[in-house]
Amino acid sequence: SRPAPPARCGTLPVVLSQPPFGMSLQFTFSNTFHLRDFVNTVTDDPSRENAPNYVEIQTDANIFEESSFYSPNVNVEPIRTRIHAYLTREETDLYEANAFFYADGRFSTALSADGALEISVQALSLMRHPGDVSDFDEYRQ
Repeated sequence: SRPAPPARCGTLPVVLSQPPFGMSLQFTFSNTFHLRDFVNTVTDDPSRENAPNYVEIQTDANIFEESSFYSPNVNVEPIRTRIHAYLTREETDLYEANAFFYADGRFSTALSADGALEISVQALSLMRHPGDVSDFDEYRQ
């Protein structure tokens, strides 16, 4: 079993300003997921039929203790995560199983058909860590 680096999850601050006279005040919330993890699998994005360059990268995000944000009363388990991105076929080949990647994007959560929590990320940036994955013990260092 491979160790997984911590995922970073956060929300961007909500900025409130005084609207111009006559306009209603609408709150806009934005959420961003910052993920560093290993690829489990890469498939064509099932939510985009007939769009060959759209992919879904699947991984299990692990969330660990971070400074004062932790409670021993919370059972933290890996969370199924699906990253949706646009990649050329050449780029897709780089995201093989066990490749380490970084992704940032907007996210939503839902319960899957089997009742597990699932995170869906629309990648705004995606980068693969360089190196040869064929020797995983060497690669992960």
